Amino acid sequence: MTRDRIVARMMARAVMFVLFIGAGISLVLALIGAKQYSLPVCIGSGVVSLIVLLAGSFVVARVKASEV
Repeated sequence: MTRDRIVARMMARAVMFVLFIGAGISLVLALIGAKQYSLPVCIGSGVVSLIVLLAGSFVVARVKASEV
């Protein structure tokens, strides 16, 4: 497996980690009755995962360019 694919896999795992943590926290908040906080936490985790995705695509492109 090439180095750019390894980095891409690592970034995909980071995005999934952020989304699952955010969804889990918002689920817990919804279950305990703090529904006014669960939606902003879920949306915030989505925004953070998009930022991680954009940064990850930049890193993968940089690694791919350095291999050539």
